[in-house]
Amino acid sequence: MRRTIMRVILFILLTINAYAQNGWNIVDIPVNTNLNSLYFPDTLNGYIATENGEYLKTTNSGKNWERYNSGVSQELVSINFSNDSVGFLLTSSGYLYKTINNGISWNLISNGFGIGKSMYFFDENIGYIISSIGQPTYSIHCYFTNNGGQNWAQSTITTGNINFNSAQFPDPVHGFYANNNNIYKSSNYGYTWERSITNYASNSIFNFIDENVGFMGSNFNSNSIVLKTTDGGLNWTIIFQEPGHTFRNGFFINHTTGYLLKPNGPILFTSNSGNHWFEQFNSENINTLYYIKFISNNIGFAFGSNGKLLRTSNGGTPIGMGNFSYNLPGEFVLHNNYPNPFNSSTVIKYEVNIKTNITFSLYSLTGSNIYNTKSLKNPGKYTINFSAENLASGIYFYSMESEKWKEVRKMILLK
Repeated sequence: MRRTIMRVILFILLTINAYAQNGWNIVDIPVNTNLNSLYFPDTLNGYIATENGEYLKTTNSGKNWERYNSGVSQELVSINFSNDSVGFLLTSSGYLYKTINNGISWNLISNGFGIGKSMYFFDENIGYIISSIGQPTYSIHCYFTNNGGQNWAQSTITTGNINFNSAQFPDPVHGFYANNNNIYKSSNYGYTWERSITNYASNSIFNFIDENVGFMGSNFNSNSIVLKTTDGGLNWTIIFQEPGHTFRNGFFINHTTGYLLKPNGPILFTSNSGNHWFEQFNSENINTLYYIKFISNNIGFAFGSNGKLLRTSNGGTPIGMGNFSYNLPGEFVLHNNYPNPFNSSTVIKYEVNIKTNITFSLYSLTGSNIYNTKSLKNPGKYTINFSAENLASGIYFYSMESEKWKEVRKMILLK
């Protein structure tokens, strides 16, 4: 009887740890309007631009936020502070404001940027603005300054009946812009842009680690895909795909560790360049989130409409894994193990629809690979009598993977 009670207590503790301590927490902020951009000049001080001309500020890594009125009556699409004194605000109407006294007052320094889309400043002097001009046929323009916004050099990235998708500047020299099935790159402070054509639609750049390595989301054959480049955008490789709409946003901390924000949840996490993805957060709040960004290896934010802001200080912890595919389903079906939770052994059943090589893998809660086995399977139904004799109590994930399809399930071991 005592042993049974201990198992129940351990199961409850494991469940609480998996779901309540998943590493993402909803932050209470003093606004309920749309949050458009987030910028941290360091890991302590940060700013959020909102749609009603106000901005938020934190001095403790995003744990608490204070509300400030900029005095600007337009929507703020981007905010940037180069240091404790100098900051910039870009509005949706292409107005640029600057402060030199930490936001006590904001002065209009330009109103000729058309429809403001994004802004990037690397210090108080060097900065970029991306905007669109013209209607109904738009042209996308890049503006560069090296004297804090006193003067701007303008270049045209592209023209036509197009909408702004995304732009990124990994350093002061190099810039990237994505639109439909095109990628544009500048290697000379935005003065000229070279175009390369991809086979994918609705390209949206997540971020670039450096001038060569970058990640973006797109669509291909009705699938949402994530792509990676290692040669500055000349070539792109699919590292993840699944049926459905394009991922809303993504962010990679380095070459291997990244996060994805799906339209209807959850937040996904990879630590091995997209080979495997873990769920980290999922709730009714997920559909109001549109952006995800990390300011360090562990501190990150997801934010969007209606004042919704999530924060993690430990990089997030997996709570489960979904059925992440590399093609359309149909090669096999993986069932939940039974019993679950289990003590020393459990049964895993799966069905194979075509002759294919199947890899069975086992992972810990942190994503460490514990076991792999690969074999060629003919169409049919199969059963694995899984023994956990050498494993400690805890949460584990098992997966079945072929060349084009993958499914993952969670199991709980109680000893």
